[in-house]
Amino acid sequence: MTSHFFTTLRFVISHFSARRICRTVDVVVISLVALLGGSITRAADLTIQETIATATRAKMRVLESRHLVLITDRPERRGDGIEEFPGYFDEAVEQWCKRLSIDAVIAQPWKTVGCLIVDRNRFRSIGLLPDSIPPFKNGYCNLDRFWLMDQSSPYYRRHLFLHEGVHSIATTLRHAETDAWYTEGLAELLSTHRIEDGHCVLTPIPESSADVQQLGRIEALREARLSGKAKSIEEVFASPPDSHFHVSSYAWNWAAVAMLTEHPRYAAAMAKLQQGPLDQSFTARLLASADINQEILVRDFDAFSDDVDYGYRFSHSAVEWLTEESLTDQKTVVVNSSRGWQSAGIFLSRGDRVRFTAKGRFTLGSISPEIDQSGSPLTLTSEANGITLEWYRGRPLGRLLVSQWIDHAPLVSSRVAKPKDDRLKKDHGHFDARPGFFILETGQSAEFVAAFDGPLFCKMNDFPRSLADNTGTLDVTFKRLDSQ
Repeated sequence: MTSHFFTTLRFVISHFSARRICRTVDVVVISLVALLGGSITRAADLTIQETIATATRAKMRVLESRHLVLITDRPERRGDGIEEFPGYFDEAVEQWCKRLSIDAVIAQPWKTVGCLIVDRNRFRSIGLLPDSIPPFKNGYCNLDRFWLMDQSSPYYRRHLFLHEGVHSIATTLRHAETDAWYTEGLAELLSTHRIEDGHCVLTPIPESSADVQQLGRIEALREARLSGKAKSIEEVFASPPDSHFHVSSYAWNWAAVAMLTEHPRYAAAMAKLQQGPLDQSFTARLLASADINQEILVRDFDAFSDDVDYGYRFSHSAVEWLTEESLTDQKTVVVNSSRGWQSAGIFLSRGDRVRFTAKGRFTLGSISPEIDQSGSPLTLTSEANGITLEWYRGRPLGRLLVSQWIDHAPLVSSRVAKPKDDRLKKDHGHFDARPGFFILETGQSAEFVAAFDGPLFCKMNDFPRSLADNTGTLDVTFKRLDSQ
């Protein structure tokens, strides 16, 4: 007990905030009493009980669990899923505590009140939506109270509820006062979820659009890329405090936090950083970390936003930036079917003429409904031209893609071949998007002229969520031809 006592006390003191002195002392007292096996009645509990009584007198629905009091004026409808909210919320709290390094003893007595609103005036009339709360479109959190407007999508309703719940636990138990990109990005990351066998499972990067109906974060990133409006990670870090009023900002904030917490190059450093104060110095401490190479960080974020899709896994799609050399004659590289973009270790200058030829066969998972004579699922086997049984982003599944990574924005010369990428069709041949992968050619064999200065990359065309199912490689030989 003594060891646990001092561990808890050190945790609270390390996250102490003068602006939250009363709340911090409250948590200390509750933790000490819990450790000593006693009980105590808090003023906060009385406030919650008074809130419940007020809502009950107004004939609102009140649902309660260990960590949540849910109050709503939404009429009861069979199968609307509202009754499950408190249980889902408690399951999410357990997962949030692990992510936010919150001790279980600290979290055990924590409780928040969430109001799901159909009619704002009804809540205002009984004092459950104070005039001090600023206008909000979808949701707002003030420490251990939060409010959100009802939504037509069951998923998005839960998502907003969890989003504001993250703000509540982060501000009350971790005293979070970080920059907007992290505050909102973290809430987005820890509210993205799916319901699996009746349980709430957090999915930082969702597996499919069906899991997150009406969320649209990945679609927003793709649209920004295609329209030349993608953000750099420096721009995300500099997001102003009111950036959350813009829907697209949520997508970029989510992307930054998702990459920093899930990418193997940054996950350990980010986890260590999140154990410390979540204050206004957070971004500066992140960038000052000896474990963070800022040049690679910028490039990794551009690579992620360029290639992101449902089911994206950094374990299979994180890019290894190799040292490249000019192609003087020819070079053969091995391309793994279970990974995303892979460096060929070749740097091409604008105007270089190259021919490539690919040899080999690989598998693209299997189709369960189709059974071969052995009674096993039908394995999909492909060569570099791919298979037309299924397509991804306008190309056959498994088709070899050859691209260049472009770091800058040159004018596309009329004397060289144009990369096969729609983003270069706008603005009369000027390239004005963020750095990214630009496809030069595809298939088993082709010839192209480098349109830019930049390194070569290869991958087999496939859904990111399916890469883990693939096996096998291609041997791709690049041969330099006479330059134009």
